[in-house]
Formats: sequence, C-alpha cells, structure tokens
Amino acid sequence: MRPCTLPSAFRHDTRPFEERTVAILEGERPYGNQPFWVSHASLPGLPAIAAPVGRTSAGLPVGAQIVGPLCDDDTAITFA
Repeated sequence: MRPCTLPSAFRHDTRPFEERTVAILEGERPYGNQPFWVSHASLPGLPAIAAPVGRTSAGLPVGAQIVGPLCDDDTAITFA
C-alpha cells in the first residue's frame, strides 16, 4: 500500500516526470503535487497509517489515511 494521496491508485505514467499528471474529479493535476496530500499528517508529527478500503471499478486499490493524536500511534494502528 502506498501513502494515500488525492487520487486512488493509477496506472504508471512513463512520460518524463515533469510531464506526468494524475486525474482527479476536478481535472488533471501535476504528478509532483502528490506529496502535498501526504504531508498534512507528517508536518505536525502526527502518526498516520494507510489502510486499504476497497478497489476502483478498474480493480485498482483505494486507501484511506488514518491520522491519530500526537504521540498516540496505537490509536491509528488499532483503527486501521
């Protein structure tokens, strides 16, 4: 399971990195913007875990990022 980002899992894009995009409901976004969505938990030092929650219609995995309280990793792990 990869870290959760705005889109669900997607097929690998072989174009040069700066040309890659990911499709979300609002349209195409630069591939390099994905770390922004992971950083909401990591910047303040909160424990976070990615948990599988289903699959897309194409059979690709969908995950949810579960964020726990500061210094309480067990809550996020238990919930996941």
